[in-house]
Formats: sequence, structure tokens, C-alpha cells
Amino acid sequence: MGYLVCLCILTGFMLYGCVIVLISTCGEGNADDNKKLEEFGYIGRMFQAFKCAPWVAWVGANAGFHMFWVTTLTICQFYQVNLKLCIGYFDLKMCAFRSSSWQ
Repeated sequence: MGYLVCLCILTGFMLYGCVIVLISTCGEGNADDNKKLEEFGYIGRMFQAFKCAPWVAWVGANAGFHMFWVTTLTICQFYQVNLKLCIGYFDLKMCAFRSSSWQ
């Protein structure tokens, strides 16, 4: 479980670093590009990032996906460990989230 928590934190740092590099490298662009980007919103910003620094944008997109995936796995792992502790080893009175049907 500690591995998953650390992986969530590290992918967050990686995503943060990619965003900082993209902002400092690509900047805001010129006025014509900004008008075009306003039309497409976040998708336009993403295309601008892939056009300006494709490798950094790819690493950031990959880190974002992995951050979502590992966070989901971490939540599932916490749930399974808590469920195992409640059902398998200890008395049900110790579980904070037990339902009334378990009594």
C-alpha cells in the first residue's frame, strides 16, 4: 500500500513538473493563437502543448493517466484492506462503516 501512495505522490510531482515546463517553454503565444484557443478551450491548449513541446506534453499526459489509474487502485486497495480487517480478523464492532445488517 505504501508503494501505491508514493506512486500517486510521484506522478503528481511529475505532472506538476510537466505543466511548469510547458508554461515556461510555450508561454501564452500570440494574440491570433489565443483567439483560436479560446474557441477550442482545453482541447486547443492541449494541441498547443503537443505542438510546442511534444515530448514533455506526452510525458505529462502519460503521468496524468497514470495518476488517475494509481489513485483508483490505491482507493480500492484501502477499501479491501479495511474490509478484510473488519470481516476476517477482528470483531465487527471495530469497523466504522459496517451496516446494521452485519450485526
